[in-house]
Amino acid sequence: MRSALEVRSGVALFVLYLPLAFGSTPPTKLSTGVAVLQVAARDTSEVTAAESDLEMLGVPYETTASVVSAIRSPMVIIAGAMTNTAFSPASRELLYSFVERGGVLFATHVQGNQYFPLFGINGFSTSRENFGLQLTGNDPAFRYVNRPQERDIVLGDSKRYRELNWTTQYQPTGAVVLGRFPGRAAGFVRHDYGRGIAYSLGLSFSDSTLRLALGQSYEAEPQWANVFAPSADVIRLLLRAIYEANVHPFLLVHTIPDGFESALLLSHDIDARESFRNSVAFAALEQRYGATSTFFVTTKYFSDSTDAGYYTSQNSVYLREIFKRGFDLGSHSVSHLKAFNRFPLGEAAVRFATYRPQSAPTVFGEVEVSKQLLERDIPGQHTVAFRAGELSHPPQLISALETAGYLVDSTRAAGDTLTNYAYRPLRESHLGSAASSIIEIPVTLDDSMGYLTPASQDRVVAQWTEIVEANAENNNITCLLIHPTDTTYKLAAEERLLQACRKKPVWIGSVARFGLFARARASIRVERAISENHVLIRLSQPRADLPAGLTLVLESDPRWDAIDVRDSQGADIPFTTRLKLDGRLLILHP
Repeated sequence: MRSALEVRSGVALFVLYLPLAFGSTPPTKLSTGVAVLQVAARDTSEVTAAESDLEMLGVPYETTASVVSAIRSPMVIIAGAMTNTAFSPASRELLYSFVERGGVLFATHVQGNQYFPLFGINGFSTSRENFGLQLTGNDPAFRYVNRPQERDIVLGDSKRYRELNWTTQYQPTGAVVLGRFPGRAAGFVRHDYGRGIAYSLGLSFSDSTLRLALGQSYEAEPQWANVFAPSADVIRLLLRAIYEANVHPFLLVHTIPDGFESALLLSHDIDARESFRNSVAFAALEQRYGATSTFFVTTKYFSDSTDAGYYTSQNSVYLREIFKRGFDLGSHSVSHLKAFNRFPLGEAAVRFATYRPQSAPTVFGEVEVSKQLLERDIPGQHTVAFRAGELSHPPQLISALETAGYLVDSTRAAGDTLTNYAYRPLRESHLGSAASSIIEIPVTLDDSMGYLTPASQDRVVAQWTEIVEANAENNNITCLLIHPTDTTYKLAAEERLLQACRKKPVWIGSVARFGLFARARASIRVERAISENHVLIRLSQPRADLPAGLTLVLESDPRWDAIDVRDSQGADIPFTTRLKLDGRLLILHP
């Protein structure tokens, strides 16, 4: 029996044999673009991390525990440390032959001397005292690494911590050093072996990307918002660049709807008395620009030492008004307390009538009751998005949100996760947990704690605009959070940002709407076949189930002048083609 891991696909690229679609000429058989090769069954977090990274990028992949299966793909990513016992001698020889024949191998923590010649090294050492990795030189892997913040990957704050996660320092012989740790030891190397390439990174995927998505970043970035902090994204972008440079023709599921280069996601937290009334002014502004936003509502119906109970029938009138205008309402919890991350989980069946937030608060109570109140008071409301008050994140928040029926969360901050991709978080806040079906939208820009003032408006808007531009270069998103406590300078600042983004290929819309798009995108599987001048792409779902705006990126090639896209039932999907520098954007119209 074949292992379940042997053919598990993410944004999988399969082979089609469709002679009828190509007339008498049979299609060329194409292998999966990338294979994720699992080293050990117990090391599931490395597989989860690699799969998550590729899913975020939209890179086709297939996961397998078989070296024989993996090397059928032109690019192989090793999920696990490369020790001498990682694979059998026969499998080791297959990997050598794979690279020698022209394959591309990307590994982490190469520590087995039997693999040293393949990676161009003659030794290694380990350390927990490396607080950064500086990328150096020129390589196709650095295509998207063009800013100082991307060249310097920050791993933690050396003033707060003595030790971080384990790193591997290489002693290169024939390898080219592409990245160095602070002590100048090599941390990222490339070795041309035969006709192929072997890359080795001295960081695991779990520690350099997946752990950061849990907010476990060792305070690598001192600011939680209003900063371009791409350290985790850089690791992902290395994989994307290597894939695009070596796998031909490359195919991606684009990260942004409608072929836009980037997205500005608008949101507001209603957690003050005046914010209910003011929310109508923000909705009116965004309507003038053809956009919508998500208003995360705190349903605080009791008074305590922090504030009066402002979730009232009078204030619900304003919520009904913005909902009627087509805007999204999300939950911002009941109590809006920083201590939320220490609340017990509680019972899933909690109801408003029995919940006691002042004497016995629970995670389920905060997410369930706030949802119940919004759906009780706003006719037609279906609450799918959540953001915790104070961005406070209990360990079991995601699993509780899943149970409660939420689909989108926006509690993490980009300065903590070091990513601006929408992603599927782990169900619980520890490595080894399974990935959730919920989509996380990290908060990038925030007006609170005196950051945005009448005096700072010019500087803040300029900084926000620059961050949007930096994310756009990576086809990434920027999530804006403005608290609607003021309708003068805050409203003006948002309008100036909207004006700047409208001049560029930036999709502008709500957190909930984009989150639902990203969630649907994550479930899309694509398969392709080519024959002479014809490319056929088939999607794994019926046309009616595809998200609006879904876009594919297909590498440009003058040989292909006929492209067809079909759904899982064989129906044609119309699309609009837009050319970019090295690819075609196929904007689908399901």
